[in-house]
Amino acid sequence: VGSKLVIEIPDGHKDPDQLSKTIRKNKVSVIHFVPAMLDVFLATSNIENCDSIKRIFCSGEALTAQTVKQTYAKLSSVDVYNLYGPTEAAVDVTSWHCAKNKLDKGIAIGFPVANTKIHIVDKHLNLVPIGMTGELCIGGVQVAAGYLNREKLNREKFIDDIFSESASSKLYKTGD
Repeated sequence: VGSKLVIEIPDGHKDPDQLSKTIRKNKVSVIHFVPAMLDVFLATSNIENCDSIKRIFCSGEALTAQTVKQTYAKLSSVDVYNLYGPTEAAVDVTSWHCAKNKLDKGIAIGFPVANTKIHIVDKHLNLVPIGMTGELCIGGVQVAAGYLNREKLNREKFIDDIFSESASSKLYKTGD
Protein backbone atom coordinates (compact mmCIF):
# COMPACT_ATOMS: atom_id res chain seq x y z
CA VAL A 1 0.00 0.00 0.00
CA GLY A 2 3.00 2.26 -0.42
CA SER A 3 4.45 2.17 3.06
CA LYS A 4 7.90 1.03 4.07
CA LEU A 5 9.34 -0.28 7.31
CA VAL A 6 12.03 1.91 8.85
CA ILE A 7 14.29 0.32 11.45
CA GLU A 8 16.15 2.71 13.72
CA ILE A 9 19.90 2.40 14.21
CA PRO A 10 20.95 0.30 17.25
CA ASP A 11 19.79 2.08 20.42
CA GLY A 12 18.42 4.96 18.32
CA HIS A 13 14.94 4.23 19.68
CA LYS A 14 16.25 5.30 23.10
CA ASP A 15 17.48 8.70 21.84
CA PRO A 16 14.57 11.05 21.12
CA ASP A 17 16.75 13.42 19.07
CA GLN A 18 17.96 10.55 16.86
CA LEU A 19 14.42 9.22 16.58
CA SER A 20 13.17 12.65 15.54
CA LYS A 21 15.84 12.84 12.81
CA THR A 22 14.89 9.40 11.51
CA ILE A 23 11.19 10.31 11.45
CA ARG A 24 11.84 13.50 9.49
CA LYS A 25 14.37 11.92 7.09
CA ASN A 26 12.13 8.94 6.25
CA LYS A 27 8.77 10.73 6.54
CA VAL A 28 7.56 8.13 9.05
CA SER A 29 3.77 8.12 9.18
CA VAL A 30 3.04 5.41 11.80
CA ILE A 31 5.03 4.81 14.97
CA HIS A 32 4.63 2.63 18.05
CA PHE A 33 5.74 3.82 21.50
CA VAL A 34 5.75 2.56 25.04
CA PRO A 35 4.00 5.47 26.80
CA ALA A 36 7.07 6.33 28.92
CA MET A 37 9.16 6.72 25.76
CA LEU A 38 6.41 8.81 24.15
CA ASP A 39 6.69 11.15 27.16
CA VAL A 40 10.46 11.43 26.60
CA PHE A 41 9.91 11.99 22.87
CA LEU A 42 7.34 14.74 23.57
CA ALA A 43 9.92 16.57 25.71
CA THR A 44 12.30 16.73 22.73
CA SER A 45 12.70 20.10 21.08
CA ASN A 46 11.32 20.58 17.59
CA ILE A 47 9.19 17.43 17.43
CA GLU A 48 6.57 19.64 15.82
CA ASN A 49 8.74 19.19 12.70
CA CYS A 50 7.83 15.47 12.70
CA ASP A 51 4.69 16.38 10.80
CA SER A 52 4.71 13.21 8.67
CA ILE A 53 3.41 11.21 11.65
CA LYS A 54 -0.27 10.38 11.19
CA ARG A 55 -0.78 7.59 13.75
CA ILE A 56 0.82 6.83 17.09
CA PHE A 57 0.18 3.47 18.71
CA CYS A 58 0.99 2.97 22.40
CA SER A 59 1.20 -0.24 24.40
CA GLY A 60 3.26 -1.99 27.03
CA GLU A 61 2.05 0.07 29.99
CA ALA A 62 -0.83 2.35 30.92
CA LEU A 63 -1.31 5.34 28.63
CA THR A 64 -2.46 8.48 30.46
CA ALA A 65 -4.84 11.15 29.24
CA GLN A 66 -2.12 13.70 30.07
CA THR A 67 0.31 12.04 27.65
CA VAL A 68 -2.34 11.95 24.94
CA LYS A 69 -3.20 15.63 25.52
CA GLN A 70 0.49 16.56 25.26
CA THR A 71 0.76 14.53 22.06
CA TYR A 72 -2.17 16.36 20.46
CA ALA A 73 -0.76 19.71 21.61
CA LYS A 74 2.60 19.06 19.92
CA LEU A 75 1.47 16.94 16.96
CA SER A 76 -2.05 18.10 16.20
CA SER A 77 -2.51 16.09 13.00
CA VAL A 78 -1.92 12.65 14.55
CA ASP A 79 -4.37 10.06 15.81
CA VAL A 80 -3.36 8.27 19.01
CA TYR A 81 -4.36 4.68 19.73
CA ASN A 82 -4.08 2.77 22.99
CA LEU A 83 -3.41 -0.96 22.62
CA TYR A 84 -3.77 -3.54 25.38
CA GLY A 85 -2.76 -7.14 25.61
CA PRO A 86 -0.56 -9.66 27.34
CA THR A 87 2.20 -11.71 25.74
CA GLU A 88 0.08 -14.83 26.31
CA ALA A 89 -2.35 -13.57 23.67
CA ALA A 90 0.03 -12.29 20.97
CA VAL A 91 0.53 -8.95 22.75
CA ASP A 92 -2.20 -6.59 21.43
CA VAL A 93 -5.79 -7.78 21.72
CA THR A 94 -7.73 -4.53 22.09
CA SER A 95 -7.47 -1.11 20.49
CA TRP A 96 -8.87 2.29 21.43
CA HIS A 97 -8.77 5.49 19.40
CA CYS A 98 -8.03 8.29 21.87
CA ALA A 99 -10.35 10.93 20.43
CA LYS A 100 -9.30 14.48 21.26
CA ASN A 101 -12.73 15.40 22.57
CA LYS A 102 -13.14 12.36 24.85
CA LEU A 103 -10.03 12.46 27.01
CA ASP A 104 -11.85 13.69 30.13
CA LYS A 105 -13.25 10.17 30.66
CA GLY A 106 -9.79 8.57 30.69
CA ILE A 107 -8.16 6.13 28.33
CA ALA A 108 -9.97 2.85 27.72
CA ILE A 109 -8.34 -0.40 26.63
CA GLY A 110 -10.85 -0.45 23.81
CA PHE A 111 -12.48 -3.07 21.69
CA PRO A 112 -11.21 -6.46 20.56
CA VAL A 113 -9.06 -6.60 17.44
CA ALA A 114 -9.91 -9.06 14.65
CA ASN A 115 -10.33 -12.72 15.62
CA THR A 116 -10.38 -11.85 19.32
CA LYS A 117 -13.05 -12.25 21.97
CA ILE A 118 -12.95 -10.37 25.26
CA HIS A 119 -15.08 -11.53 28.20
CA ILE A 120 -15.41 -10.00 31.66
CA VAL A 121 -16.32 -12.74 34.11
CA ASP A 122 -16.91 -13.27 37.80
CA LYS A 123 -15.09 -15.91 39.88
CA HIS A 124 -17.52 -18.56 38.58
CA LEU A 125 -16.83 -17.62 34.92
CA ASN A 126 -20.24 -16.00 34.51
CA LEU A 127 -20.34 -12.89 32.33
CA VAL A 128 -20.75 -9.76 34.44
CA PRO A 129 -23.08 -6.88 33.46
CA ILE A 130 -21.61 -3.77 31.84
CA GLY A 131 -20.06 -1.53 34.46
CA MET A 132 -19.45 -4.33 36.96
CA THR A 133 -16.02 -5.51 38.08
CA GLY A 134 -14.72 -8.84 36.88
CA GLU A 135 -11.71 -10.58 35.39
CA LEU A 136 -10.72 -10.04 31.78
CA CYS A 137 -10.50 -13.25 29.74
CA ILE A 138 -9.23 -13.40 26.18
CA GLY A 139 -10.27 -15.87 23.53
CA GLY A 140 -9.37 -16.26 19.88
CA VAL A 141 -6.82 -17.65 17.50
CA GLN A 142 -3.92 -15.68 18.99
CA VAL A 143 -4.20 -17.15 22.51
CA ALA A 144 -1.03 -19.11 23.26
CA ALA A 145 -1.05 -22.85 23.80
CA GLY A 146 0.32 -22.33 27.29
CA TYR A 147 3.55 -21.98 29.22
CA LEU A 148 6.39 -24.40 28.54
CA ASN A 149 6.72 -26.97 31.34
CA ARG A 150 4.31 -25.10 33.65
CA GLU A 151 1.33 -27.47 33.74
CA LYS A 152 -0.15 -26.21 37.01
CA LEU A 153 -0.07 -22.60 35.79
CA ASN A 154 -1.47 -23.67 32.41
CA ARG A 155 -4.48 -25.29 34.10
CA GLU A 156 -5.06 -22.09 36.08
CA LYS A 157 -4.60 -19.55 33.27
CA PHE A 158 -5.49 -21.36 30.01
CA ILE A 159 -8.97 -22.74 30.48
CA ASP A 160 -11.53 -24.24 28.12
CA ASP A 161 -13.38 -21.49 26.28
CA ILE A 162 -16.93 -22.02 27.51
CA PHE A 163 -18.11 -19.25 25.16
CA SER A 164 -16.85 -20.94 22.00
CA GLU A 165 -18.48 -23.67 19.93
CA SER A 166 -15.07 -25.22 19.31
CA ALA A 167 -14.16 -27.84 21.91
CA SER A 168 -10.45 -27.09 21.52
CA SER A 169 -10.66 -23.30 22.07
CA LYS A 170 -8.99 -21.83 25.13
CA LEU A 171 -9.47 -18.67 27.15
CA TYR A 172 -6.59 -16.89 28.78
CA LYS A 173 -7.45 -15.59 32.27
CA THR A 174 -5.42 -12.38 32.51
CA GLY A 175 -5.79 -11.61 36.19
CA ASP A 176 -6.71 -8.08 35.11
